[in-house]
Amino acid sequence: IFTQMLSYLARIYEQQTEKQKPLLQRYLPNYELAHFILTNESIDNMNFSVYSKTLFEIMKSIAYGDLSTELPEIIDLKSIFQSGEKGLVKFRNLLKYAYTRGNLTAEQVTQVISNISAETKEGEMITIRELMKQEYKQGRQEGREEGLLKGVQELLIKQLERRFGPLSENEHETVHNCKNQDKLESASIILVEDKTKEEVLAQLV
Repeated sequence: IFTQMLSYLARIYEQQTEKQKPLLQRYLPNYELAHFILTNESIDNMNFSVYSKTLFEIMKSIAYGDLSTELPEIIDLKSIFQSGEKGLVKFRNLLKYAYTRGNLTAEQVTQVISNISAETKEGEMITIRELMKQEYKQGRQEGREEGLLKGVQELLIKQLERRFGPLSENEHETVHNCKNQDKLESASIILVEDKTKEEVLAQLV
């Protein structure tokens, strides 16, 4: 009898709840989202802005580790970004993202802008110099906080390799043998001023 009563109660509950609508249903947002796998899709065929397409291409190249070779082709749409001040801002943002997230050297980014107008090229070189100056200031502060000369030495090596590629063993020794922090900081500063690698290392002697 007890089991029979429970079955009746369950049936009555089901009938009553079927007729009632949730009180808050119409006030709750629908969080059902459509998911797409874009890995194998052609970004050119997607309905995105030129800026978004270029950013996605850069992100994709970073993920596959071939940004350094594909960046010139990706930024081939530079003429569109150069149409007006906003376009230049977007173009510079893309260069900054590629430089910082893609672990590119300043030389590699410079090659991308080598065939644009002299005025615009100078503007982008200023952007690269600003990035290197920020990196220098951050590294110098970290070195001082640690109380180590090594922090400034490693920063200079990192800056040199970003711009000129891997250093030789002798060049590494030149930096590490310099114990004068003022000379190391001076070398970092003139590196931002488009000096050659030899001119920078000469500051340490």
